[in-house]
Amino acid sequence: MKRRFTDRRKSPSNSRRGSLSLWTVLMMAACLLCVALVANIGYVSWLRTESQRCAQSAALAAARNMISDDLLRYHRTGFEVEGQKLAAAGAAMQVAKEYAKRTSVPAIAENDVRVSFGHVDTQARWSGYLPTSVEVSSSSAAEPGSGDLLMVGSGASRRVAVASKAQVSLRNDVCGFLPTVTNPVPWLPVALPDHATQPVRGCWSFEVEQGHGSDLWTWNNVAQTPDSIPDRIPEFEVRVGGAVPGAGTGLLVSLAAPAINRNAIGRQITSGFTVADQQSIGEQKTAFPRNAWAAEMGAEESMVIATGLKQLVGSRRIFPLYDLSETGSNDDGSIRLTRLVAGRILAVDAVSDGGWTLTIQPSAISTPTILTTEQGICDPSNPYIWKICLMK
Repeated sequence: MKRRFTDRRKSPSNSRRGSLSLWTVLMMAACLLCVALVANIGYVSWLRTESQRCAQSAALAAARNMISDDLLRYHRTGFEVEGQKLAAAGAAMQVAKEYAKRTSVPAIAENDVRVSFGHVDTQARWSGYLPTSVEVSSSSAAEPGSGDLLMVGSGASRRVAVASKAQVSLRNDVCGFLPTVTNPVPWLPVALPDHATQPVRGCWSFEVEQGHGSDLWTWNNVAQTPDSIPDRIPEFEVRVGGAVPGAGTGLLVSLAAPAINRNAIGRQITSGFTVADQQSIGEQKTAFPRNAWAAEMGAEESMVIATGLKQLVGSRRIFPLYDLSETGSNDDGSIRLTRLVAGRILAVDAVSDGGWTLTIQPSAISTPTILTTEQGICDPSNPYIWKICLMK
């Protein structure tokens, strides 16, 4: 019987098969590493974007917190200012906590919120501290699993810094306003009396800014009613209509012709100054100072204004001031509107002669509809009206 001999040497195809399997494994591993690296880079990029958004939102929240009625209190101390800064930092930290619930953004601490002041006068009785900007910054290293970049080929990983910074500018150099489709100007088509050169009772500068007005009330934000507690912010009272219509000390005036725009006055009081109202006066913007025509208010006109104001009790609105020193000096009978202030409407009460008494407490308000000057300076005379601008 013949024996059969088998050649046990590996064939070339078997050798190639083993080499291909090794290369396949190596290529798959390299591909997986690349995919993981790309995904990791994408996650870190997304995390940095969210961190920047968080810082911006926190800065805006802190700025809104700074624009409060505390700016108007007499004899503010450095201790009170520090307390307001801490409250602003708390608002920023709360925003960061909300972001942290859904992302791994860096935390924001009190020291990460910095408030700058453009006007500081420790001896000032009025408006001694006015803020100009708020800056929020945060920085941390991404934890493993939330931002680490694998260093391919080194067998190690490094932690990636996730840092963000946002700055908000607080502008109070008001020169006018311009409404938008979504943001009407929260101003009233009425004006309050003032005297630019002399201390006159019944005028805004004398009663409010020089501190001669009564300080009897504090607005309770919880109960939405005034409490009979002084708060170092004097109130200002004016008459609406009645036996002495027209311009004068302690008298509110209407800035529209009553026979034509009576309904427009009531709507503007409750809804604000809209784009349609801006177009109706034929101007691209409403600048201040300016001249305006003041209408004498009869019984019906004063009723329209008082009814509208009653709906705004507790709300803050912008009021123009008219200058009594120039009243009657214009040939066309117009009055001079010098500047803008803001106040919270506390009460609208009827009086025996058919008129009304409007009680206003000075207040601080922010609106994107305000126009500011090109100089961008801090105006020490205006703690009332602000524009919050996110810096790029």
